[in-house]
Formats: sequence, structure tokens, C-alpha cells
Amino acid sequence: MVSWSTSRGGSSTTSTASSWPSRTPTRATVRSGGDGYLSFGSDWADVRLRVALHNGTTWTVVKNWDIIAGNARLAEKLPAGTQKVSIGRVKKSAGDMVDNAPVGWLLEYV
Repeated sequence: MVSWSTSRGGSSTTSTASSWPSRTPTRATVRSGGDGYLSFGSDWADVRLRVALHNGTTWTVVKNWDIIAGNARLAEKLPAGTQKVSIGRVKKSAGDMVDNAPVGWLLEYV
């Protein structure tokens, strides 16, 4: 199961999906202003996510995040002006067969 939460001004919304779409990225539109944070955690297996950030004109940051099941959540502050976030599950290696490992993520603007 994949779960995500968004929080703004004291109210929050949590949603879940039954499986992580391994080839179709999830896109979240981010409001401008405030500080944005993105974090990930996994408890079933080590996974790799491709995260891309868009500033309204171009994709400014595209990188892979390795999420290790035994570690704490991996979190980063989003750059100012981030308008879109694209998240997709990618293989860590050619032998990576963990296609349905749940990964939780949190996108928060405060």
C-alpha cells in the first residue's frame, strides 16, 4: 500500500492506494509560498524513487532517492518556487524484482 499526506494550515488530508505504479509517476501540484518538505519511508524493502521538481518553466532537479527500509525517513526541503513534484518508482539494478514494495511519502507546506 502507498500512502501520502498533505498538510496546510492545521488541516491535513491522507490518501492511500493499493499499489505503487512502478512506471507511471505520481504528480502533485505544490502551491507557491511557504516552506515545502518532501519525505519518504519504506518498511518492506529497499527501493529507489526518481523525484523531479518543476519550477513552472523547467524541470530544475531530477534525482534518484534510495529509500532504505532499515533507516529513518529520508527528507529534504523543496527549493523555493517548486510548482510540481513528479515521483516514480525505478529499479535499483537490473536484478531489482521488488515491484510492489510499499513506499510512504509526505508532501507538506508550512
